[in-house]
Amino acid sequence: MAKQQGYSTILLKVPGVKKTLGIPEIPVAPPTTTSATQSPFSIFPALKQATSATTNGSSSIPDEVSKYSNKKISSASVIRQRLRSLEKQVKGRKKNKK
Repeated sequence: MAKQQGYSTILLKVPGVKKTLGIPEIPVAPPTTTSATQSPFSIFPALKQATSATTNGSSSIPDEVSKYSNKKISSASVIRQRLRSLEKQVKGRKKNKK
């Protein structure tokens, strides 16, 4: 059974979306020959950089993004509701034809 990806996963892979949303990029470390000294799962330095960047950065950009994302969500819900009502109308017409 194939796992279905959501729209959010696809959007985060598009270049520039993470930067627009204020999501910190985790730097990829170059491969080293001494893997015994450093664990491949060490993400603490990247997390420290991300938290320090968010505390030092301005908070106006995430506020603006949340305003736009709320509009998108509300318009999407309106479209979904309209689609459901139209589907019900079509089903009702099909039943009347039989």
